[in-house]
Amino acid sequence: ELSSHLALDLTAPAQQDLFRNLSSNPKIIFDGQSSWRWRSVYHFVKTRADLVTLLRNSPHGIVSTALHDTYKGVKNDIQTLLDADPPLVIAISHYVSKKEVLYSYDQTVHFRVSPAVAAAWAEVPPVDKAEQDRFLVRRGIKKAAAEGTEAEKIAKRKKPG
Repeated sequence: ELSSHLALDLTAPAQQDLFRNLSSNPKIIFDGQSSWRWRSVYHFVKTRADLVTLLRNSPHGIVSTALHDTYKGVKNDIQTLLDADPPLVIAISHYVSKKEVLYSYDQTVHFRVSPAVAAAWAEVPPVDKAEQDRFLVRRGIKKAAAEGTEAEKIAKRKKPG
């Protein structure tokens, strides 16, 4: 590929230094014949099973773009794992960098609810926050907020001068 894209023949005597430098670089992999490729951070991941194992052993998650150069078809495998029912992997966007972080999904917490239970749950009306507070005060779980306390008053600043 290098010879076709860059018009370089690495077997030529003039290019032996370049060949040695590429061969000795730990971030570049040479298959021994003609193929050169970049070594991924997760170069040991070769299959979907390896990918799932890596994510299970990474409690802090892995940025999905870091996995894109591990092997051919990894993007399709990530999407398959995300679309599985129940999912084997979940993706959460980081709130600052907006990068998608992949986490292993623990299937022991996944359970199905019957349609009857889901319908009954949908019929439960939402609780009014004021009524909830009154209930907690009556039970002694929450202290009543005294009206007009200092925290609720707006602080007035003195005019300079």
